[in-house]
Amino acid sequence: ENGYDWKTLIGQLNYLKFELSKNDSAYLWNGKTIYNKIIAVDNSEQGAYEAAYNWCYYFEVPANTETVSKTRGNLAKDTYWPEYKEYKVETTPETETEPDHEVIPVPIPMPDSVENLTAASSGKRRVTLSWSAVSEAEGYIIYAQKNGTYGYVGMTSGTKYTDAKALDTQYNFYWVFPYITVGSGEMIPGGCEKYVYAKGICPAITDLKASSVTGGVKMTWKSSVGADGYLVYGIVNGGSYGYVGMTSGTAYTDKKASDKVYNYYWVYPYHKNIDGKMIVGGTAPYTYGRAK
Repeated sequence: ENGYDWKTLIGQLNYLKFELSKNDSAYLWNGKTIYNKIIAVDNSEQGAYEAAYNWCYYFEVPANTETVSKTRGNLAKDTYWPEYKEYKVETTPETETEPDHEVIPVPIPMPDSVENLTAASSGKRRVTLSWSAVSEAEGYIIYAQKNGTYGYVGMTSGTKYTDAKALDTQYNFYWVFPYITVGSGEMIPGGCEKYVYAKGICPAITDLKASSVTGGVKMTWKSSVGADGYLVYGIVNGGSYGYVGMTSGTAYTDKKASDKVYNYYWVYPYHKNIDGKMIVGGTAPYTYGRAK
């Protein structure tokens, strides 16, 4: 009814101006229309932030309004302002005339890809992922490929996530995507430059030590998360590498250790799966000692 074609950019922009200029309580802020509030800012980096923030906070009003408004503001200040600050727009509002310059579409903002993504075995059927925070991201979505099938695993607002349903006999492959939400509540995900992988097994023990005791060598170590027990392997009395013993605790004494030559030991945590099969965990550095 105002002579504009809604299917054109000029028509859409003029309708947007009409919406922002409405003189009713839903569109007023301290007596000003949202349009007046937006155009009142300085033509500056900070002005770009304020205009975008106010547009989102008072007109778009998405879920997580404060967070998304800051995202809009920072995007305008850090990305659009440096690129378009010298750009001049001249139109004739009374006619359906297209602008005399190239129309550049405004891209949907996307967060950067996560960096420093790692995966670590963290217990019985558990893998823990960690990564560096992505600026402006509201959260992160985790996907994985398990046994050849790719699918959703979970999401978090932090920079760490533990998959408590990881496979323990095969590798699990993981991707982490940062995301933001737009006014409609739609999630806009960023990219993921690489995948990581790990098995859901017990992590290697730590602080393995050997001490000489009468008639043997005693080993001690710190426990591994989720372990049902520990296997001890070694090279004893100058022999070949092989099985020495097992225990459910965090200490073991080899009473067959030589007092003439050094004996070398490795300790592996294990857990049992639902079928009762023993699944061996990570490998720690060896230790060595002689019997008294």
